[in-house]
This record gives sequence, C-alpha cells and structure tokens, in this order.
Amino acid sequence: MGRHEGEPNAPGATRPDVAIQAVLDDLRAGADAAAHNSPDLGGPIDLLGKTGVLKSVLPPPDGVGLGWTPGEGRTLSDLLRHVGAADLALARLLEGHVNAAILVEIHGDGPARDAMRESVREGALLGVWGADGPEPLEWVDRAKGSILLKGSKIFASGLSHVDLAVVTARSAAGAPARMFLVPANDPARHDHASWTASAMRASRSGRFDATGLVLDETGCVGPAGALMTEPWFEGGV
Repeated sequence: MGRHEGEPNAPGATRPDVAIQAVLDDLRAGADAAAHNSPDLGGPIDLLGKTGVLKSVLPPPDGVGLGWTPGEGRTLSDLLRHVGAADLALARLLEGHVNAAILVEIHGDGPARDAMRESVREGALLGVWGADGPEPLEWVDRAKGSILLKGSKIFASGLSHVDLAVVTARSAAGAPARMFLVPANDPARHDHASWTASAMRASRSGRFDATGLVLDETGCVGPAGALMTEPWFEGGV
C-alpha cells in the first residue's frame, strides 16, 4: 500500500492515547464492515497516520518516543487497549509498528535510526517478523560491508501494508540472531496463501521472501545477539 497519510508535523506532538479517541468510532465501524466483506486495513491505517499515532514512536518534536522513552509505558498500554477494543487486527499491526521502532531506537546505530525515522515521518508503517519456516532467514557478510539475505519469514503480519520490517536472521544454524531493517512492500515477495487461519484475515499475514535483498548500514540493527539484551527483550513472533 505504500506510505500512509499523515498530518504535517506540529510543534509538540499530540499524545497518541488522546489522538486516537477522535477516530475510535470510525475504527469500530470499519471493523464491523470488514466482518461482512473482504477485510482491508488500508483505511484504518491511514487514520492512524492522520491522527499522528504512527509518528508517535519518533523522538520529540515529531513524536513522544512511544514505547522506548521513560514514562510512556502507560500511554502505549492505553493506546493498544483502545485500538484493540475497536479492531483487534489493527492493534496487531500497530503493536508491530511500535515494537519495530523500539528495536531500532534501542539497538540500531545512527544510519538505521535515521532511515527508520525518515520513513516514519513520510508515513511508513513498520513491522517485526521473527518467525522462521522451512527456509530460515540467513545473512551473508559481503564485500564492502553489504549484507545479503537468503530465506523467508512466516506469520508476517501486514503484507502489503508494512513498508519496513525488522527481521531476524542467522549467519549459520545455531548462531545468534541478528536484526535487519528491510524494505517490505514488494508484492512479488508476498505469499498471502500461506495464511490459512480464518481469524485475523484483515492482518494480511503470510510468508515474506527476503532472498536476494542486499542491505547497507541503514539496514543493520545492532550486532548478532542484540535482540536478547535485557531489559528490552520481548518474546513472540
């Protein structure tokens, strides 16, 4: 879907748990309609962009550092509770967006953080895809510092909505996982048919093929093993 609509930045970002109140009725109506038709979260995600919720993960003045700055835990909890009550599939994608920003802000170096922040300013939706299938994602350190990826991720939520995703890959079986920030909006890499569950259809989960992606320093999020660093480690896929 590409970039999602957002309002121009204003001095002092609106708190996301407050901003979301203005669109909760629209989110509920959209979720009810999707239950009877083909579900599509494009419109609801655009609402998150227009209200500034997607940008709330950025540091001030663009956002409030949602999820990774001191004192924002309650704000994040309230936001996800409100969105989840209106549309659970949308909350699933929003949680991934926030989690991806947390990982890049905490573990990423300047180039990765700058790339993520600029994309979110432009309306990008982020995701985190950690589950491996029959072809676990591997990374190879190429000449001149570039990274080559091979393999895929399963249970990748937000295919066709997520613009950038944090994925985990290993240099060899049993090696510690390393995180990478990858472009995720190429439809040729999406396999929606692999999601066979009747629930969460609106989340557009499926398989993402990362084979052949070449990344530079903007796509590297910390060293191998950084994902497990406490107190920031969170389980799940």
